[in-house]
Amino acid sequence: MGDAFLRPFRHRDDGTIAVQLSGTERQLLSSLLGELRERLDDDGEGLTEPGFERLFPVVHPEDPDAEAEWARLVHDELRQSQVASADLVTDTLQAETVTADQLGAWLQSINALRLVLGTRIGVEEDREAFDPDAPDAPAWIAYDWLTQLCDGAVQALRPSLPDELG
Repeated sequence: MGDAFLRPFRHRDDGTIAVQLSGTERQLLSSLLGELRERLDDDGEGLTEPGFERLFPVVHPEDPDAEAEWARLVHDELRQSQVASADLVTDTLQAETVTADQLGAWLQSINALRLVLGTRIGVEEDREAFDPDAPDAPAWIAYDWLTQLCDGAVQALRPSLPDELG
């Protein structure tokens, strides 16, 4: 995978961002996004599966009533935002370049995938060494790849940020 794997996105002089993913990487991302989109679309049923709670953070853990009200107010908006981002990524997945705003949507969707997968496989700070023979090794490889994509997107977006944020 070479340099493209290390830098999947590159900020270009014209302000666009080059997408340097292989066909296989684009297919994998398409498949993962399809699964995410399916869960987001099924009226909340799929969102009860392990890992999806990470997409809807708890802000009032000590107050169930306040938490329920917060969820009522923002849950659908958060879900719609995730759907819109997943749709945009799907629509631009084969593009050679994207805008900074489009890459922001990519970052949102890739991070959502990473959060769900990371929760499912039990990612923790004090992670042990990778075991390529473990049954969940493919999930760990996908998680690490999604993490690198997130990092690559953030790095590519840095020149697009206002000076006080970059």
